[in-house]
Amino acid sequence: MVALLLLGAAAILAVTQMAARSQDRLAVTQSQATFSAVLMARQHEVASLARDYSFWSDAVENLVTQPSTEWADANIGEYLSTSFHIAAAFVVDGANQPTIAYVEGQAQPPQSVASVLPALQPLFDAAHAAVRSQWSQDTGPDPAFGFLIWEKGPAIAAVGAIARQDGEPGPEWDHLLVLVRPLDAGLLNDIASAYGFDELHWQTDGAGPADTAIALHEPGGAPIGAVVWEPERPGRALMRQMLPAIVGAFLVMLALSGGIIVFLERNRAVMLRHRALIEEQNLALQQQKERAEQLSRAKSDFLSIISHELRTPLNAIIGFADLIRSEVRGPVGVPAYRDYATDIRNSGQQLLALISDILDLSRIEAGKLSLHEERVNLRKMAESCLNLLRPQFDQKRLTATIGSLEGLGCVLADERLVRQMLLNLLSNAIKFTPERGRIAVEGGRAADGGIEIRVSDTGIGMTEAELKLALEPFVQVETNLARRAEGSGLGLSITKRFIELHGGRMTLESRKDVGTKVTLWFPPEREREADRMVG
Repeated sequence: MVALLLLGAAAILAVTQMAARSQDRLAVTQSQATFSAVLMARQHEVASLARDYSFWSDAVENLVTQPSTEWADANIGEYLSTSFHIAAAFVVDGANQPTIAYVEGQAQPPQSVASVLPALQPLFDAAHAAVRSQWSQDTGPDPAFGFLIWEKGPAIAAVGAIARQDGEPGPEWDHLLVLVRPLDAGLLNDIASAYGFDELHWQTDGAGPADTAIALHEPGGAPIGAVVWEPERPGRALMRQMLPAIVGAFLVMLALSGGIIVFLERNRAVMLRHRALIEEQNLALQQQKERAEQLSRAKSDFLSIISHELRTPLNAIIGFADLIRSEVRGPVGVPAYRDYATDIRNSGQQLLALISDILDLSRIEAGKLSLHEERVNLRKMAESCLNLLRPQFDQKRLTATIGSLEGLGCVLADERLVRQMLLNLLSNAIKFTPERGRIAVEGGRAADGGIEIRVSDTGIGMTEAELKLALEPFVQVETNLARRAEGSGLGLSITKRFIELHGGRMTLESRKDVGTKVTLWFPPEREREADRMVG
């Protein structure tokens, strides 16, 4: 009997060990499948970024046709490095030789990236083939991607053919944009935290027979190492828990064997549920990605329609209204028609300004609005804007004054955006200030060394809750005067984004039925840069 019990205990122990090993193998297989999916998703992220910045007409103009250092600095230099952890971004020509290079967000000599060019040749060939094959003007040619060694560590490389969004062919198709995203410790730690990979790291000598790993290869097939981690081993942990009980209670082993099998089946069911949940999450992520791409294409289509289908006819309407109003082709028989032409012109200008506001806001949100910086005299700009709006002040019998402008000098800024900011603030003050009210423009040096411009009025003012609404796009505070005021509700929102593009800030102070004061602050380095241009 004892021998039979011992034999039964040994058999149960053997079965338990087999089940535990099966669980461990299932856990390892699932772990490898999950990491492969995560790694592929990371490659697609870098590839999508390469597609966004290569399938772009602005990239053709500023990286190939007429290379612009300022544009490259703003779009593929520091921005990609700080926002997307891109370690290297460079352009190669038809001979696969670098022409522009950025490393860690800083411009470098093109030959600084020459060491990785041999490994990238298969990706170059694939990107050239993609741009010469059939591709949609909505998505552009497919980028090529793979792994390589960058700065003694693994990295994801993506190559996109620089092409126009309208699909017109040109010599720029021979130029490619290359992005390199290191698979560094920070990224591996993020993956490990998100998906529960213990001791996740990269090693150059590849994976051993006992390692759970994914081997990495260059695009040409040469191995560069492996990403290795310690997977969860539920079977091993289970054996450590159960072995003392099996040894100490082998006499009741037959009774416990059924419970053990049930327990193991439950664990297996939990793992299968976890696997199904991961697959469901992966599917949801894929659907979200596709939805985001659809929204991006819809936004691009919308901007194209606004730009080509509305701005062109509006300019024609305004131009013909000017011809009628000025009687270039002969006198207008009925004097009232000249007034109608003026009304047509003013309405067209108002609609054109609304469209321009929407386009500016869309470019800002897409990160595609770049500054054309020059030396701007803020005092003269404030005086010019007041003079431009003088007829509107007179129409509402408003008092417009320029207060103290001491210390209000020149800054390095985009002149068009500065003018638009001041006109937006003054126009808002005119709209929301009752007749015979007062509007003042002041400026000077701020306490922290920057330069401030302040526009204040004696208008309707706002409560704390209304102040928050005022900065939202397309929103106007609900009052009788606001309902009579024309406008898109974009003025303050666009002004806030414009000043932030300059590294500055906008602050609002308001009291209900007392008035509002808006302050634009430019950082002190912009004044120093403007002075350096003169020196």
